[in-house]
Amino acid sequence: MIVTCSTNRQSSTGKMVHEFIESRRFEIDYKLRTALVDMYAKWGDIDKKDVFTWIPVIVGLANHGLGELALDYVSRMISEQIMPDSIVFIGVLSAFSHVGLADKGLNYFNIINNDYGIIPKLEHYR
Repeated sequence: MIVTCSTNRQSSTGKMVHEFIESRRFEIDYKLRTALVDMYAKWGDIDKKDVFTWIPVIVGLANHGLGELALDYVSRMISEQIMPDSIVFIGVLSAFSHVGLADKGLNYFNIINNDYGIIPKLEHYR
């Protein structure tokens, strides 16, 4: 269950929920991480920069045909010393597909494992 905590009154509740999740070492999957990023962003607390804050932007842009912009965000993410994960590469490969750069996509596909140590999954082949 995800609790929506978007107002200042609810921010202490949201932080307590987040602390509880971390203290119990629950797995923070993609959906939960996105909800947490959304919660903090609504409070204006957007200084938390990690790969999970970039994923919704990159994948969202790629899914809406804005592949070049998605790739720009990947470059910015890497320049900030944040390494992409397998989900980011799903967005990257999708972006290449949407903008008709299959050859460049194939090059990225090949470096997923070689440069980033990510073993491609079924989603990377679509």
